[in-house]
This record gives sequence, structure tokens and C-alpha cells, in this order.
Amino acid sequence: MLKNSRNLYNHLTWLRARESQYVETEIKCRIVHEYNIINGYSAYLSGEALDNVRNHDDVASVSENVLGNWATAQ
Repeated sequence: MLKNSRNLYNHLTWLRARESQYVETEIKCRIVHEYNIINGYSAYLSGEALDNVRNHDDVASVSENVLGNWATAQ
């Protein structure tokens, strides 16, 4: 999630410029979804790309999405 005062469009433009850097590497950097209700987005990020986002001045927080296994053994 970005800080309230930060512009999502400008931040995503910055991140898209980095996506091309990592195309032929094992580092993940791909925007998945832009949110309208909150000032944020979802992306696949790893390694240096994740570190760059975490340390960017626009960013308030980074959290990992984890799919839960809701099935329980009977």
C-alpha cells in the first residue's frame, strides 16, 4: 500500500520501468492488479525488485498474499 499522499499512477510508472529490467532474470517483477478503493496494487515481486519496492519513499507497507487452505480433514 502506498502512503496516502502518494500518486499511484506515478509509482506504477516507476515500477513498470523496472519490470523490463528483470524480464530475462529469475527476479519476479510483475504488476497484477491496480486497486481503486485503496492507494495500492498487487504484484509478483522477489529479490531486488521486492527490496526496491519496500524501500521506495511512496510505500507505506508491503504484505504477502497467502492463499489459505480452508479444507479440513474430516
